[in-house]
Amino acid sequence: MTRQLSLFGPTATEEQDDDSTAARFERFHEANPHVLGLIVSMARELRDVYRLPRCGIRFIWNSLRWLHHVQTEGDGRWKLSNDFTSYYSRVAMCAAPDLDGFFELRPMTVEYDVDLDRLGIDAPM
Repeated sequence: MTRQLSLFGPTATEEQDDDSTAARFERFHEANPHVLGLIVSMARELRDVYRLPRCGIRFIWNSLRWLHHVQTEGDGRWKLSNDFTSYYSRVAMCAAPDLDGFFELRPMTVEYDVDLDRLGIDAPM
């Protein structure tokens, strides 16, 4: 039995892995490794200078977007897509063990296994 194609394009379960948010995040990180460094340094500043015990990644993300005018490479419409915040919070805490527990995490709809080697990250940062 053959499956009938949808008139409206692939459904979420039919999407290729290359178009998943995780794959897009990894491509973005590969093209923009400086973004993770900025997140880690801002998180440390918030913790050490401003004495914040925890923080939401969106606070740092929006600061990078609006205050620092971060330059990025990629094919997306947005310089810093909100789709990547949950990935960056997890990667930052793995890459910089001193930040473990700093970011408030919410459950992800699809689990993401942080692999620093695959991402080309030398830890600890």
